[in-house]
Amino acid sequence: MNYNKAYIARLGVSAVSSIVQEELKWIFREQPKDDFGIDAYIEICDNGMPTGRLIAVQIKSGNSYFARKTTEGYIFKGNNRHLDYWLSYSLPVILVLYNHMDKKAIWTPITQELVKQNDKSWNITIPEESYFNLSSMDRIKNMVTPIISKTLSKDELLCQFDNNNSSELKMEGFLDTLNEIEKCVDIINPIIDSTFARLLKTLSYRIKVRLLTNTKYCEKILWMRNAPGIEVHCMPQNHSMLHSKFMIIDGEAVLYGSANLSEHSWNSSYEVVLASKETNIVDSYRSEFCQLWKESIPV
Repeated sequence: MNYNKAYIARLGVSAVSSIVQEELKWIFREQPKDDFGIDAYIEICDNGMPTGRLIAVQIKSGNSYFARKTTEGYIFKGNNRHLDYWLSYSLPVILVLYNHMDKKAIWTPITQELVKQNDKSWNITIPEESYFNLSSMDRIKNMVTPIISKTLSKDELLCQFDNNNSSELKMEGFLDTLNEIEKCVDIINPIIDSTFARLLKTLSYRIKVRLLTNTKYCEKILWMRNAPGIEVHCMPQNHSMLHSKFMIIDGEAVLYGSANLSEHSWNSSYEVVLASKETNIVDSYRSEFCQLWKESIPV
């Protein structure tokens, strides 16, 4: 049976809406047609209650989107205008492809790390098994920053890093600690992914953020410069700072260890993260930061 493009597009939106509401038990808010590049917002719910945590979604429907396939998955190709819009969007953006013939939906986050881009276009590979359904719930939830319940003091939160080696607690404790920062945070880390970049940009509307990373990752997070309270500097690829990984919180505490600023790193049981408020330790890291900041290049 032949369908026109508008009808096929509606089938995709309807199918994704059903998955979100019936399987994930979340809220689906379709957007007006004049909203450039975004078809809907998904609001995550916990036990049926809205959380205020949103994800933007672009839906592409039709079997033509499944025509290009490699051993790694299906290849979606787009124009740079849409990509630039999505990468600079204030919310995480996901792309869902829907095949109305076999009623299959697959998805991927739209991040700088996953796309391949040239002067005119870009493409992204979506694994064949990356189904948009209940099995994708945790991965989607991890794309957005949780709304933190302020039940612990900053000191109590910092203590968690020394007393528990659970990677889940490390990540949860890290997000809680960021939420409790009152004035400023100074960060040195050679690797930062798009999730942490968005988190720091959000923080910069409330506190002062200084980030020092290497040249490779500076190029991927140029969009952060528009935030009012953030400064980004970079170091060359071969600089010794590539081995430094720490953050100084309000000038009075430091988190340090082996973890990069990436979801993969913070969800790994192999990474070590420690905290200290001892004056001599904090002063040592502050001196290192100030010296490297002077040597670095503003982005």
